[in-house]
Amino acid sequence: MTEAAQLFVTTAGFFSPRWTTCFPDAELLNSLDEAIQRVRQLNGDVVVWVLTGLEQWQALIRAATDSGARVIAISRDQSLAELRESLSHGARGYVHALSSTHLLYQASQTVSAGALWLPESLIDQLLSAVSTTLPEMPSKPTASLDQLTTREQDVARAVTDGLSNKAIARQLNITERTVKDHLSKIFSKLNVNDRMQLMLKIRGQ
Repeated sequence: MTEAAQLFVTTAGFFSPRWTTCFPDAELLNSLDEAIQRVRQLNGDVVVWVLTGLEQWQALIRAATDSGARVIAISRDQSLAELRESLSHGARGYVHALSSTHLLYQASQTVSAGALWLPESLIDQLLSAVSTTLPEMPSKPTASLDQLTTREQDVARAVTDGLSNKAIARQLNITERTVKDHLSKIFSKLNVNDRMQLMLKIRGQ
């Protein structure tokens, strides 16, 4: 599989060496026009990293997405409000601008595969917020949940309530590692990629 090109759109003077350590061939750009021109030249086979401090960064995310790129918003000061705004304009990921090379690579691979990459610290807040606006989960498991074991159903229900892995482990008296193992199996059985998709699948039925 060919690696997607990596374009970082940032302000003049702001740069993390980790970006080019992780992606040696990455290009650094400073304007919307430059970024869109490169996306079109690369025929959409590209991940565009957009610094949220840029002027009109929301428009840049929309334009890059419309051109066929996968977009990751990078932030110097992450917040739930900015995460929501990034997703609403088409971003598929949201990471801190000074993230480790390992995390940057994982984020790129995840969005390139069509999934979302969100910071765990904000996922819990986002799920809690979403859980209060979506319909209540039926007391009886749906047909999809029937594919799960009883313990996996317990974990899935806890996720739809917006609980973190730590809170689920405490509630079910199991370890966080066991929670992660259950979630991996749940994602596979229900054909979802992350906690948000799991919540939407279950609550949307």
